[in-house]
Amino acid sequence: VEKARNHIVDNILTIRCPNDRCGAAILDFTGCLALKCARCKIGICANCFEHCGTDAHVQIKNGACKIDSNKQLFANDEYIKNVQMLYKTRKLNEYMKTLAPSVATKVIEKYQGELREGGVNV
Repeated sequence: VEKARNHIVDNILTIRCPNDRCGAAILDFTGCLALKCARCKIGICANCFEHCGTDAHVQIKNGACKIDSNKQLFANDEYIKNVQMLYKTRKLNEYMKTLAPSVATKVIEKYQGELREGGVNV
């Protein structure tokens, strides 16, 4: 259960660069949804947190993002918080399916408050 919790904190509650060779934490940001990794410099779409080559502006403006973002490059803090919550919740649900049902249940029961504080809808 503790191993699962550590994975969740390190890889789900902490949104990371999608570049497998990087994995740097994506820290707080505001405004523009076209991000650039501070470490490896790839473009990251803040709607879906996917790798966008060198410039996420192009993916967002062309509507190629996996999330329906209406091709908006800028968003308010509430929108960003909601997108992050949806992303983290989806990633948590995907991860929980890889655990034994009894372990998944224990993780949710034991760490429900921490998950909510981390921005996950449980």
